[in-house]
Amino acid sequence: MRSGSGTLLDPLSRAGAPVDAALRGALGGALQAVFVIGLAAAVLGLAITALSPNGRVTQMGKTLAAKSGGPEVLGLE
Repeated sequence: MRSGSGTLLDPLSRAGAPVDAALRGALGGALQAVFVIGLAAAVLGLAITALSPNGRVTQMGKTLAAKSGGPEVLGLE
């Protein structure tokens, strides 16, 4: 294999270096956006869970279980 052939298998070839840097930047930006969206969704879910009234959720589960005649919803006792 020649040293300056510019193939994918040649690590010394830098013909695609500008494209590589652009793709790395785009991938890094996309990963950062996905992380921020996931973090925001997790924080929102935690806040909603913390603010939900426990008694009402339990009561709703028992009511749905009684109406359906099946096992209790969400494993509530």
